[in-house]
Amino acid sequence: MIRPTVARVDLDAVRANYRAIVRYLASADRPAPGIIAVVKANAYGHGAPQVARALEVAGAAMLACADIEEAIVLRKAGVRGRIVFVGVVLVGIGLGSRRVSL
Repeated sequence: MIRPTVARVDLDAVRANYRAIVRYLASADRPAPGIIAVVKANAYGHGAPQVARALEVAGAAMLACADIEEAIVLRKAGVRGRIVFVGVVLVGIGLGSRRVSL
């Protein structure tokens, strides 16, 4: 029998986990590093726009996605922070990325 699979993402937990990582990486003699949060592939199936906004609120220095299409989804969802690509970017696509402030 096939049954539906449902993932419920607790965005408060996402923010708390992010902040826990920041605290772990920080020390008394150095500030926490800027963290690039990877949300490619729809945040690995957990909803990139929602997860990206939660990480942005938590203080992520940048967000990373696979390509310009994913980045446009984030921009349309209201993500304002810096977005970087973790894959290959062709010249024409790279120039187009400036139009959506990436």
